[in-house]
Amino acid sequence: MDSTSDTPRGHRPVTVLVDEAPDFLRFNLTGAWPSVEEQCRLRQRLLANGQLTSATRALYDLRDLTRMPSLSDIEANVALARSTGGWPAKRAYLVKHGVQYRVARQMQTLEFPGVDVQLFTDEDLAIEWLWTVTTI
Repeated sequence: MDSTSDTPRGHRPVTVLVDEAPDFLRFNLTGAWPSVEEQCRLRQRLLANGQLTSATRALYDLRDLTRMPSLSDIEANVALARSTGGWPAKRAYLVKHGVQYRVARQMQTLEFPGVDVQLFTDEDLAIEWLWTVTTI
Protein backbone atom coordinates (compact mmCIF):
# COMPACT_ATOMS: atom_id res chain seq x y z
CA MET A 1 0.00 0.00 0.00
CA ASP A 2 1.27 3.46 -0.71
CA SER A 3 0.34 7.06 -0.41
CA THR A 4 1.47 9.66 -2.90
CA SER A 5 1.75 13.39 -3.22
CA ASP A 6 0.60 14.72 -6.58
CA THR A 7 1.69 17.93 -8.21
CA PRO A 8 -0.68 19.87 -10.48
CA ARG A 9 1.06 18.37 -13.52
CA GLY A 10 0.45 14.83 -12.31
CA HIS A 11 4.09 14.16 -11.39
CA ARG A 12 4.46 12.26 -8.14
CA PRO A 13 7.59 13.51 -6.43
CA VAL A 14 6.92 11.55 -3.25
CA THR A 15 5.76 7.98 -2.87
CA VAL A 16 5.32 6.70 0.66
CA LEU A 17 5.30 3.01 1.46
CA VAL A 18 3.00 2.56 4.45
CA ASP A 19 2.88 -1.24 4.82
CA GLU A 20 4.61 -1.09 8.22
CA ALA A 21 3.03 2.18 9.40
CA PRO A 22 3.08 3.71 11.91
CA ASP A 23 6.28 1.91 12.96
CA PHE A 24 8.12 2.53 9.68
CA LEU A 25 7.57 4.70 6.60
CA ARG A 26 9.66 4.82 3.46
CA PHE A 27 9.57 8.09 1.51
CA ASN A 28 10.85 7.82 -2.08
CA LEU A 29 11.49 11.23 -3.62
CA THR A 30 11.94 11.52 -7.39
CA GLY A 31 12.51 14.37 -9.82
CA ALA A 32 12.18 17.83 -8.34
CA TRP A 33 11.99 18.41 -4.59
CA PRO A 34 8.29 18.68 -3.63
CA SER A 35 6.97 22.05 -2.52
CA VAL A 36 6.46 22.87 1.14
CA GLU A 37 2.69 22.78 0.51
CA GLU A 38 2.87 19.31 -1.06
CA GLN A 39 4.92 18.00 1.84
CA CYS A 40 2.53 19.54 4.36
CA ARG A 41 -0.53 17.97 2.67
CA LEU A 42 1.15 14.57 2.62
CA ARG A 43 2.26 14.84 6.24
CA GLN A 44 -1.26 15.87 7.34
CA ARG A 45 -2.82 12.96 5.41
CA LEU A 46 -0.42 10.48 7.02
CA LEU A 47 -1.15 11.94 10.47
CA ALA A 48 -4.92 11.83 9.92
CA ASN A 49 -4.70 8.18 8.81
CA GLY A 50 -2.66 7.24 11.90
CA GLN A 51 0.28 6.24 9.69
CA LEU A 52 2.68 8.86 11.03
CA THR A 53 3.49 9.53 14.67
CA SER A 54 6.42 11.04 16.53
CA ALA A 55 7.59 7.45 17.19
CA THR A 56 7.65 6.53 13.48
CA ARG A 57 10.99 5.52 11.99
CA ALA A 58 11.38 7.02 8.52
CA LEU A 59 13.67 6.36 5.59
CA TYR A 60 13.91 9.23 3.10
CA ASP A 61 15.36 7.99 -0.19
CA LEU A 62 16.75 11.02 -2.01
CA ARG A 63 18.74 9.08 -4.62
CA ASP A 64 16.32 9.81 -7.50
CA LEU A 65 16.01 13.54 -6.88
CA THR A 66 17.13 15.64 -9.82
CA ARG A 67 16.44 19.10 -8.39
CA MET A 68 17.31 19.97 -4.82
CA PRO A 69 15.53 22.46 -2.58
CA SER A 70 16.90 25.81 -1.55
CA LEU A 71 17.91 26.39 2.05
CA SER A 72 14.83 28.61 2.47
CA ASP A 73 12.58 25.73 1.29
CA ILE A 74 14.22 23.38 3.78
CA GLU A 75 13.84 25.91 6.59
CA ALA A 76 10.18 26.53 5.69
CA ASN A 77 9.42 22.80 5.66
CA VAL A 78 11.05 22.23 9.05
CA ALA A 79 9.30 25.28 10.56
CA LEU A 80 5.92 24.12 9.25
CA ALA A 81 6.47 20.61 10.59
CA ARG A 82 7.39 22.05 13.98
CA SER A 83 4.14 24.01 14.09
CA THR A 84 1.80 21.33 12.68
CA GLY A 85 3.43 18.09 13.87
CA GLY A 86 4.28 14.99 11.94
CA TRP A 87 8.03 14.79 12.24
CA PRO A 88 9.43 11.29 12.90
CA ALA A 89 11.87 11.14 15.81
CA LYS A 90 14.23 8.77 13.98
CA ARG A 91 15.07 9.56 10.35
CA ALA A 92 17.56 8.16 7.88
CA TYR A 93 18.37 9.98 4.65
CA LEU A 94 19.60 7.80 1.80
CA VAL A 95 21.78 9.73 -0.67
CA LYS A 96 24.01 8.93 -3.63
CA HIS A 97 26.08 12.06 -4.34
CA GLY A 98 27.45 15.25 -2.83
CA VAL A 99 24.54 17.59 -3.58
CA GLN A 100 22.04 15.21 -2.01
CA TYR A 101 24.37 14.76 0.95
CA ARG A 102 24.58 18.55 1.46
CA VAL A 103 20.77 18.89 1.36
CA ALA A 104 20.30 16.06 3.86
CA ARG A 105 23.04 17.52 6.05
CA GLN A 106 21.24 20.90 6.04
CA MET A 107 18.06 19.16 7.14
CA GLN A 108 20.01 17.33 9.84
CA THR A 109 21.32 20.60 11.28
CA LEU A 110 17.79 22.07 11.43
CA GLU A 111 16.18 19.10 13.18
CA PHE A 112 14.22 19.44 16.40
CA PRO A 113 15.76 18.59 19.75
CA GLY A 114 15.29 14.87 20.39
CA VAL A 115 15.18 13.94 16.69
CA ASP A 116 17.82 11.39 15.69
CA VAL A 117 19.00 11.75 12.07
CA GLN A 118 21.74 10.03 10.10
CA LEU A 119 22.82 10.09 6.44
CA PHE A 120 23.65 6.95 4.47
CA THR A 121 24.71 5.80 1.03
CA ASP A 122 23.98 2.15 1.88
CA GLU A 123 20.29 1.25 2.18
CA ASP A 124 20.85 -1.85 4.31
CA LEU A 125 22.90 0.11 6.83
CA ALA A 126 20.24 2.84 6.95
CA ILE A 127 17.46 0.37 7.69
CA GLU A 128 19.58 -1.46 10.26
CA TRP A 129 20.34 1.86 12.01
CA LEU A 130 16.64 2.84 12.04
CA TRP A 131 15.79 -0.29 14.01
CA THR A 132 18.58 0.02 16.58
CA VAL A 133 17.57 1.21 20.02
CA THR A 134 18.77 4.74 20.60
CA THR A 135 18.87 6.71 23.82
CA ILE A 136 18.29 10.36 23.03
